[in-house]
Amino acid sequence: MTDEFSLVVGLTAAGKDQARMDATVNTLKSLRSPLYGSLPVWKASRSGNTISTAVTGNGDTAADADARFVWYLYVAANSPYFDAAARTRYKQLADEMAADFLQHDFVKTCKPGRNGVQICSWFASGAATGHGDLTWNDFSYAGYYGDAVIALLAAYRNTGGQNFLDAARDTVNVYLLAAQFNGTSFSVPPMAFTWDTSSATPQRVCTRNCESGGWDDSDAVRAVTICKARYYAGLVGVSLPSDLDAYCTAWLNDPGVQSQAYSTRYTFGGTPMNATTGGVWENGLALALNFATRTQDLSARLNEGGTHYSVEKGTWDWAPCLGVYRNAPFALNLATAIGRDLAAFMGTASGTTSPPPPAGVAGLDVRCSAYPGGPACTKQSDTTSGSCRTLIFTNSNTSSRVFICEKTSGYEMYLQTPETNGQTTTCVGTHCVGPLTGFAAW
Repeated sequence: MTDEFSLVVGLTAAGKDQARMDATVNTLKSLRSPLYGSLPVWKASRSGNTISTAVTGNGDTAADADARFVWYLYVAANSPYFDAAARTRYKQLADEMAADFLQHDFVKTCKPGRNGVQICSWFASGAATGHGDLTWNDFSYAGYYGDAVIALLAAYRNTGGQNFLDAARDTVNVYLLAAQFNGTSFSVPPMAFTWDTSSATPQRVCTRNCESGGWDDSDAVRAVTICKARYYAGLVGVSLPSDLDAYCTAWLNDPGVQSQAYSTRYTFGGTPMNATTGGVWENGLALALNFATRTQDLSARLNEGGTHYSVEKGTWDWAPCLGVYRNAPFALNLATAIGRDLAAFMGTASGTTSPPPPAGVAGLDVRCSAYPGGPACTKQSDTTSGSCRTLIFTNSNTSSRVFICEKTSGYEMYLQTPETNGQTTTCVGTHCVGPLTGFAAW
């Protein structure tokens, strides 16, 4: 099943064993669909050393697995633990799969979404559905969207293709439409749904697990990565639809989210369906909510989740074997926390890794936008003196001055001179100064 195998590829890409990474890539190539280019079939069988894709009779793919393959191949292609020749091979496959992912796993039709925003790429459940229309049964699944957005951001950063960024923004807007988000209250899409296209703006219709009025316990719960996508967008230096910030804030404020515990399932209206508990599965999922904001909970979740690992046995919660599906999110988010995937989202657009940045404050990637989520400002000057750095940006004939200093415990950033229109936001990663605050520290 490529759901599980894609997680194995992710764990391997975050590791240091090049032979194992090569083996996963060889297996991935052996899973290619006969119909959809480099994308793998969603299930296959093995007899001895022979892999057969015939068990997937229609050659269909699983769109969430396709997304993760793209995402993790770009992680491997930028890893300092693999040699240059291997990274080149991984990037070539990532580029090929990214193009096929966008071509086959999305229905291309332009329709208005929430607030009349035009959406032209509609994320499907797989390639067969992607070649149908929006009214297909089980057209899409809630748990797939975050991984798709992250994969598209990685493809944009490593290829420079604007079509990937456009599709990433469309995918966020489709998710919010499917969640029927009102701009304030937390709500979620059904586990599986189709679209009613009888009105100008399509309306989602539940198609699976509908009787419970909420999520299942394994598939939809993976939608948490829609909020982790904001972290990666910050690394890339691009904006996602601004309503995603309000949505993730509402999710973080839901009673199902606690600093060391989490409720994995929600009704469509956002009410927790199960107890809020700790655990490698629960906190492994919830970690994805904490990378863009409320980062202070990362350590607490990692510490609690880590207590479930048995060093003596090499398993989680003394299970008979390590397991993949429910344990991988914790390890993958730990890999993010220690920076194993940074280079995939901070490399050059051509896909080659940038030269190492200058040390200290001079090496910080400082980005400015004319307003939150808006176009970039123009940098007028950037000077470093000792452990401090001063930057001046212009926006609509006004200017702002930002002062950043390296301290013993980290960095501090000050908005010294705000511009007159009161909109400009300046950020280092997810740490910003602007209309809401004149100070940030990390």
